[in-house]
Amino acid sequence: MSLAGSGWCDIDFEADGKRVDHLFIPHSVDRSAYGNVGIPIVVIKNGDGPTVLLTGGTHGDEFEGQIVATRVARAVEPSDIHGQLIVIPCLNFPAATNGARCRLWMAAI
Repeated sequence: MSLAGSGWCDIDFEADGKRVDHLFIPHSVDRSAYGNVGIPIVVIKNGDGPTVLLTGGTHGDEFEGQIVATRVARAVEPSDIHGQLIVIPCLNFPAATNGARCRLWMAAI
């Protein structure tokens, strides 16, 4: 699925169920103009209702949010909700994988 801007994801956000994949964000560095960063994403949907976005890992060295978001994504099943829950446990994936407060995209790829 193409997203606003130039990111993409293969998850069908309209389909009921629980899906796990990656949100791909294009990223260019000097050695390659065609790179991307894959950010883990979980989408849980059950019928119509509100959509809630839960994120962690904005700063890679703040582990509590990443742990909670991952636990929620594992525990919640579609039958537990009405609507849609989108979980991105490591919003700044390069920083999270390096355990760093923030990480320049260029240096992480």
